[in-house]
Amino acid sequence: MIWALVLLAAPSVEACLDASEAAQVDVREGRVLAARAGFETCADAACPAVVRRDCASRLDTIRVPSIELAVVDDAGVPIPNARVTIDGAPRTVGRIELDPGTHTLSVVTGALRHDAELIVAEADRERAVRVVLARPEPEPPIAITAPPPSNTRSIALTAVSGAALATFAIVGALAGR
Repeated sequence: MIWALVLLAAPSVEACLDASEAAQVDVREGRVLAARAGFETCADAACPAVVRRDCASRLDTIRVPSIELAVVDDAGVPIPNARVTIDGAPRTVGRIELDPGTHTLSVVTGALRHDAELIVAEADRERAVRVVLARPEPEPPIAITAPPPSNTRSIALTAVSGAALATFAIVGALAGR
């Protein structure tokens, strides 16, 4: 068995201060995911105590919005192989943390596609977002039918019969005189 020791480098004092400042800017600008990461960095035990306490306190106030994404067909059956992207980044169905604001959601499976604008509020916590991909109606089968029977022969026979009958009537009338 081989054992490996992984040492994670502790942030320097400068990195702690930079992370704290950047995280505060991120909070003001609504980038709560980046703010959380920054406060986690400056709350590290290697950071100066004053910075660490401030960052830990601010970290406790960060509330990251999230959605609970489900992709189903029109019968309500989950579609497990759906490809989901939010703002162009691949995501999976289930719980997704997002910064507050407007996002572009795309879901694709086979020939089915759904694109939507997703607005996430700061207060959203595991908000249910359900995408229904309706399967297209199947096209009716093409019926191949024989052309209707031709009436040309019947019309011709009727015309000939009628002419013959008229001729006999005329000839019979003339002979009886």
